[in-house]
Amino acid sequence: MLESFSPLKKHLNVILIGLIGTALSVFGYLYSAELEAQKKQSALDKLIGERQALLQTEIATTIEILDAVASYISNTPNPTEESYRSFINPILKRHPEFWAVHWAPRVLHDQRPFFEEQLKNLGYNQGITELQATTNTLAPSSHQEEYYPVLLTQPLEKNRSIIGFNVASRKINKEVMIKTLSQDIDFLSSAPFKLVQDNEGSASVLFFRPVFRNADIQSVPLTRFQTIRGYIVALVKPQTILDILSVHDDKMAVKLSDLIGNRSTEMANTGQDQIGSSWLSQSVVFESLGRLWQLELSVSPKHPALMDHSDRAIWVLIGGLGFTFILAMILLRLSKAQRDIIRERDRAQSYLDTVETMMMVLDTEGRITMINRKGCEILGYEETDILHSLWYSPRYISEMEDRYQSYLKSIERGYLSKDLEYTENAVLDSDGNHLIIAWHNKLQFDDDGNLTGMLSAGEDITQKHYFSTLDRIRSEAMQSALEGSSLNKILDKVLKGIERLNPGSQCSILLLDDSGQHLMGCAAPSLPEAYNQAIDGVQIGDGVGSCGTAAFHQKRVIVEDIQTHPYWAAFKELAAVHSLGSCWSEPIFGKKGRLLGTFAIYHENACSPIDRDLYLITRTADFVSLLIEEQQTEANLHRLATTDELTSLANRRKFLTTLEAELARAKRYHRELSLCMLDLDHFKRINDDNGHSAGDSVLVEVAKIMEAMLRESDMAGRIGGEEFAILLPDTSEDDALILAERLREAIESLEIKYQAHTLKLTTSIGVASLNQMPEIVQASELLSAADDCMYYAKQNGRNLVSNVRTTQQLN
Repeated sequence: MLESFSPLKKHLNVILIGLIGTALSVFGYLYSAELEAQKKQSALDKLIGERQALLQTEIATTIEILDAVASYISNTPNPTEESYRSFINPILKRHPEFWAVHWAPRVLHDQRPFFEEQLKNLGYNQGITELQATTNTLAPSSHQEEYYPVLLTQPLEKNRSIIGFNVASRKINKEVMIKTLSQDIDFLSSAPFKLVQDNEGSASVLFFRPVFRNADIQSVPLTRFQTIRGYIVALVKPQTILDILSVHDDKMAVKLSDLIGNRSTEMANTGQDQIGSSWLSQSVVFESLGRLWQLELSVSPKHPALMDHSDRAIWVLIGGLGFTFILAMILLRLSKAQRDIIRERDRAQSYLDTVETMMMVLDTEGRITMINRKGCEILGYEETDILHSLWYSPRYISEMEDRYQSYLKSIERGYLSKDLEYTENAVLDSDGNHLIIAWHNKLQFDDDGNLTGMLSAGEDITQKHYFSTLDRIRSEAMQSALEGSSLNKILDKVLKGIERLNPGSQCSILLLDDSGQHLMGCAAPSLPEAYNQAIDGVQIGDGVGSCGTAAFHQKRVIVEDIQTHPYWAAFKELAAVHSLGSCWSEPIFGKKGRLLGTFAIYHENACSPIDRDLYLITRTADFVSLLIEEQQTEANLHRLATTDELTSLANRRKFLTTLEAELARAKRYHRELSLCMLDLDHFKRINDDNGHSAGDSVLVEVAKIMEAMLRESDMAGRIGGEEFAILLPDTSEDDALILAERLREAIESLEIKYQAHTLKLTTSIGVASLNQMPEIVQASELLSAADDCMYYAKQNGRNLVSNVRTTQQLN
């Protein structure tokens, strides 16, 4: 009886173990299925988080652009259609999400006739208009205390009818405009609406950016209402933004909506027609430009981001049942092994509690005792090549000494024995590329409490860090440009940021000179000065290094090894002296494909660019072109505003401004100052006898004589017609009379060949000096005194230099 009972008991134990094992397998299956569901949800959260971040980054870019347009308007008292088009069109080309960008100044009712007359002069006869809700047509605006009519818009061909339209006449616009002033908000969006002239039928929104007469306006609502100058109004297509950001993927769909209370208005979508019943969906609501927007993401279960978690639960069940079968057969003989397995399982679970992507264990000396598969993939080595090697070595860390000492001190003190430590630092992969890894570190102890090393879980954030740093470089450059920094300083800052982002690189920007044949140095913060001087002014051509060839052919040139490449045959010794091994050059193009210069990246050793490097080269060249053209446009506007077009001398406004400043300086520091007024004798006869072209030639030649005789500190200006003035700082009356006499003799001896005639002329010059008239306090007084002296010369026979005023007696 007992003998028969023993086998039965044995079978009962096996059956009991089998039942328990089966139950555990089923529990493991359910638990794994729940984990898979959680991981899928986590992957879905990550996907929608990435899309939201990309969308908000694009919106931030539009805000920066509107800030730049607002700065342009603030710095341009009376912008013209031409200058506005020159400024806005490059933006529209690079940012297709902008349907239009308007400038709508504030116009009070008593200013309306003047404004409408201004519109007529520009060719727009409709005056200030508003939208009639019943007919959906434009009609003359009703009486309002103030208007915000569109004065400038781009692209003009699509928006000509909007000129004069009072933006504030629409209720949804006016509410947003009032909100920007009353709540101290500089950027707001309107509710979405359908644009009549848009054949696509997708929703549009208006971004409003107020512009004030005072750039340092405070946040007091009353002050903002009183000093508002107008609004930059950007018509934006959310569908275009979504199309730019969306990855074309038949396993993903995205929808962007505007939320107002319980009502949702769709603004843009991609891939909505392919959503299946088994697709997973997630949405996120966020505030942007004063509106609540909802981003909805639908993902197919077969999406690569979700496929990693698809069959794990069933394999857990199969493995569990198999393990239960084996365990039931050998359990009685392996009790000790079972305890070891449980202990190792618990230890592995403690590792899993800290793992995010890459898992690595270091001993107390910093040697790698364990690394997972993902860690090997990130570093680019086989596991056997990594195990037992020293982590703090040049193989993995370029600047390893300080970090190794810090690690040894942490081990010595038992620092962070209970809490996780978060760090971010750079490591090297097998190709020598720098990776940025975010680490979670925790010290490890054995059963007896002895320190055994450190467990580290890391996530590769290189790309995230790369793009955020690149955006910061651009933002800082735009801020420097808005603050009025010189182009060289702005580009130096950009290149230093690029070099920090790519350790070991040395960058340069060369600009094409006015002849279009030579490249001139502009910015190269890290290249040797002797090398910069050697290539400054190099003529472009085929085989003239990387930059000269790139400018000549107007396409990218990649030279991986300077010493062996034919383009550098004439310059390889120069490169070797300054330790330059490779050079990648990208031409910089402006509007309409105009070549502006080149952007180059050098390295000490021969090397080839990876995809990220090519992306950096292209994006940097595009961004730099915007900065260069903006600076050139500003310089041209300044030249036009201060220079006489015919003679290239200072115009009347510039000359009088400088005269006021020099007079104030001379009075303050008791310095000498003289002023000459010069009028060409009988100039009208030259125009009458030979034509105005002859007169223009005379004026140009006289201007050349003056510029040749003056010092760098002196200034000559054309005051009007044939009348000129010469400002002589730190010059006594005697020295001024000597200069004036030399100038009179030079003009008297001047012979100008014009057609078949030889033109001769003389001049009368009046000289006034501050030290002879200390009572003078206004620039106009000194100018009047010199003018009187000139007229004395006129009245006494012409072709004279006089320091005697008409009201004085000749000594």
